Amino acid sequence: LLYLSDLAPAVRPRLTAMTPVQLTAELRRQLPLLRADAESQQRKSLSQAKRDQTLFAAKYFFGGLVVAVLLLLIFENTRPARQARIFSHEGDAPSLKFEDSVARGVGKSVRAIESFGDLILPDLSSFRWYRRLRRWLRREK
Repeated sequence: LLYLSDLAPAVRPRLTAMTPVQLTAELRRQLPLLRADAESQQRKSLSQAKRDQTLFAAKYFFGGLVVAVLLLLIFENTRPARQARIFSHEGDAPSLKFEDSVARGVGKSVRAIESFGDLILPDLSSFRWYRRLRRWLRREK
């Protein structure tokens, strides 16, 4: 009686009026439905776990690829790697057009930022406190 009321709460109000034969029949009728619900829940939780694991693995796989590419790009633009490319004895001198254009672009942007700063901020050397501070800092060395 308690087992059936725990398994199928919808049947609870009718349990007291049932005979043992009716209880057994009701229990046999409810068990396949409950088993199907449990299997459905199990399949659903299993598919959710597989989806979570797939997303987790994909996230870290693509994160690893991005980090590897960034590290290779950073290494390729370091001085030792650039010198190795320049001084390698593979025949013709390598073309550094891309590196030169990037360096030229960075230089232009730095000069533009400096000129913009000159427009916003006045020349500090015209202030007495700034000149005194520079002299004091030079003496501290």
